[in-house]
Amino acid sequence: MLGIIVLDLSTQFSQVTNQAIIQSLSRKANSRNNSIFMFSYFFGGSLGTLTGINAWSMYHWTGVTAAAVVLLLLALLNYYWQGVPATLGE
Repeated sequence: MLGIIVLDLSTQFSQVTNQAIIQSLSRKANSRNNSIFMFSYFFGGSLGTLTGINAWSMYHWTGVTAAAVVLLLLALLNYYWQGVPATLGE
């Protein structure tokens, strides 16, 4: 039960943080930026669900954990590659 609460809170916090970052990128394109962000958010969630289902069907918890680690490493590599947008807060 505690794990579910922690996961839900972390998802809520990251959603709010990412939404604030997206809204601060360009005041003129808020609507478009938000649409792209929400599409990407749900598309990524569906890909993560598909990956998790396939990993579970083949390797159970070990596969799900390995898939999560791989996806987190990809996100970390993308962060180091892309960095923080230069126009943040302007």
